[in-house]
Amino acid sequence: KNPPSGLYTGVKALRQAELQRESMMSTFEILRHFGEEELCPIGNKLVRSKIQQMNELLRKTSDRDILDMNMTNNKKIVTLMKLYDLLGTIFHSPMPRLLAAMSLRMVELTMENGLTPTAPMAFAFYGEVLAGDGNQTDACRLGRLALKLLETEKLSMHKAAVFMQVYSSILWATEPLQSIIEAHKLGQKAGQQGGDYLYGGINWHLAISTSLFAGQDLNLIKENAKSFISEISRQKGYVDTMILTYWQTVALSEGLHIILEEERNNEEFSCESDVLLDGRNKSSPYFTIISKVLMLVRKYLFHQLEDDALDINISSCIAENNNRMGVPTILGIFFEGLACFKLARQSIGNQRATFLDQGESVLARIRVYNNHSTWNFENKMFLLEAEKMYALGDFGRADSFYQQSIISAHKHRFIHEEAIASDLLGEFLFERRRPEKSKSLHLHSIQCYEKWGAFAVARRVEESVQSKFSSDWRQLGGCSDVFTSDLATDNDCSKKLHNRDKS
Repeated sequence: KNPPSGLYTGVKALRQAELQRESMMSTFEILRHFGEEELCPIGNKLVRSKIQQMNELLRKTSDRDILDMNMTNNKKIVTLMKLYDLLGTIFHSPMPRLLAAMSLRMVELTMENGLTPTAPMAFAFYGEVLAGDGNQTDACRLGRLALKLLETEKLSMHKAAVFMQVYSSILWATEPLQSIIEAHKLGQKAGQQGGDYLYGGINWHLAISTSLFAGQDLNLIKENAKSFISEISRQKGYVDTMILTYWQTVALSEGLHIILEEERNNEEFSCESDVLLDGRNKSSPYFTIISKVLMLVRKYLFHQLEDDALDINISSCIAENNNRMGVPTILGIFFEGLACFKLARQSIGNQRATFLDQGESVLARIRVYNNHSTWNFENKMFLLEAEKMYALGDFGRADSFYQQSIISAHKHRFIHEEAIASDLLGEFLFERRRPEKSKSLHLHSIQCYEKWGAFAVARRVEESVQSKFSSDWRQLGGCSDVFTSDLATDNDCSKKLHNRDKS
C-alpha cells in the first residue's frame, strides 16, 4: 500500500524541532508498518554479506547506466526513500552503527526501482560507509556519482545536503582541504537559495571549522564564527561547537589569558567553560570529539602536554563513540601522534614504549591516507616520521624528514603546519648543538605563526628561543638554509635561501 503523504511530513517536523529520538522512533514504526525489515548494526553477518553483494553489483554497473536510470513514480518507494534519508541525518549522532544497513537499503531500493529525489543521498550515505570500511576508491566514486546526479533538475532539490554529506564524509580524504572549504561554501549558498536552511547552515559550519584545521586566516575565522553564532542560534548542537571554535581562535591569536577577560565582557554568547560543561552533561559524541581535538591542539601548540586533565587518546575516543572520520577527527589523530612522540622522548620504560606504540599506530593511519591524498597528508606523514626518528635516536633521518615536512607544508599551503614543523626542527637542531640553524628555523616558525594569525603561539616560540639565546637573537635575520629550491615563495625569507652557503 502507498503510505499517506502526511507520514513523512510528521516525522520531518519532529526532526526539525530537534526531537531526534521521537522522530527516529516514529520513522521505525512507519517502516515496520509497511513491511520493511528491522535495521541491523554493521557488524551483523547478513548486513556484511549484503554490502559485499551490493559492492559487486555497483562495480559491474557504470556511472552512465545509473545516471540514465528512469525516475520511479511509485509513491511508496519515494516515501520510503525519504524516510530512510531522514534516518540518515539522525543516525550520525545516537546510532551511527545503523547507517550501513540504512544506506544499503536506500541503494537497493534505487537499483531495483529507479531514481527518486533522494537517490543522490543514497549513494552519498553508502559512500560514507565504504570509506569507513577503508574502501576509499569505491567511496569516492559513489560520492562523485552523487554530485553528478544533482545535475539532473529533478534530483537537485537536496543539493545542500548532498554537498554536506559527500565533502564532509568522503572527499575530504582525497581533495585538497582548501577545495573542501569552497565546496561547503557552495553547499551553504545552495541551501540559502533552495530554502534548505538546515543543511545550508551545516555547510557554513563545516566551511568555518575546516578553515581552522586547514590553517586559514584566524582573524577571518573568528569573525565568521561570530556571524554563525549570531545567525544560526536555533541549531544548538552546531552553535556549541562553533562557540568552541571561536574561543580557539581567541586563544591562539590573543592568548589564553584573554579568554578569561573576554568571557567576562562578552554578552553575545556563552563562555567556553560553560559550553564545555553543558556538552559533557549532554554526552554528545560529536561535541565530545570536537572539544577534545580543539583542546589537544591548543595544549600542544602552547607546550602544555603535562596537563593531567588533557586526554590525548583521540583514536580511542573516536572508536568508543563511533565518530565518523572527517577533517576534525583525522587532524585530532595527527596531533595525537605528535603528542605521543614528544611524550615518548620525555619518558622511560613502559610508558615510553606505550607512547611509541601509540604514535606508530597514528603514523600508520596517516600513511594510508597519504596514499589517497599527498596534498593533505604528505607533510603530516613526514612530520610524524621525523618525530618518530627523533624519539628513536635516528637523528640523520629525523633531520631529513623535518625538512621534507616543511617543504611539503609550504607547497600545499598549510601555513600552520609549516610553522609547527619549523619550530620542531628548531628545537631538534638546538639539541643537536647547531644554534645558528636553530635560530633560523625558530624565526621562520614565528613568521609562519604570525602569518596564520596565531600571534600568541608566536610569542610562546619567541619566549622559548629567548630563554635559550639572548634577547637580541632576532638580529640573525634571514631564513634557514635547510630548505631547498622546492620551497619557492615570494617572501624575503625564501629569497635568501639561494644566496647563503651551507654551514
